[in-house]
Amino acid sequence: KQWYQRRVRGDKRWRVVTLDGVMIETSGSMAGGGNTVIKGLMSKVTCDINPKEVEKMGNDIRQEEATLTKLSEGKSRLDVEIRELARKIGVDKMEKQKCEQALKSHVKQQRRLEEEIPVLEKQLSDITTDETQLAALNKRLATEQLKLDEVLLVAGEKDKMIRRCEEEVSKLNKKHLKPQQ
Repeated sequence: KQWYQRRVRGDKRWRVVTLDGVMIETSGSMAGGGNTVIKGLMSKVTCDINPKEVEKMGNDIRQEEATLTKLSEGKSRLDVEIRELARKIGVDKMEKQKCEQALKSHVKQQRRLEEEIPVLEKQLSDITTDETQLAALNKRLATEQLKLDEVLLVAGEKDKMIRRCEEEVSKLNKKHLKPQQ
């Protein structure tokens, strides 16, 4: 029977009649199967179920459906929360990686700066030494400036004397050159 049903439901559908006389249509429904027609059997079925039990079962079903609805709504809310938390976890993981990279960078920078501290402290001590040397050089510069001013004053007087001498020489040369011309 299963082989025939597979033939009916395969790629190409066939109408099949089983050895029992049952016809299996291409839609999968079964028809036929004997000479006697049996009708109205459902009306002869008697029910041994108490109506109160049926009502109780109906109430139980409604309660279970209400519980199922509540649970489904709770599941939907939890699914939304789970998706939101998963998104936040992804964002937090990326933020964590950024912070770890920044921390590594800052640690390297801190080490480099700590290595520079002794060099800078030495330069600072050199600068204080240089300040005392600078003060001594400024004092020496002031004395040298005074000497220079004196020398320039003397040189100015000598320059004036040289100009007077040159003027006298040129006057004398003019006098001597005129008679020869």
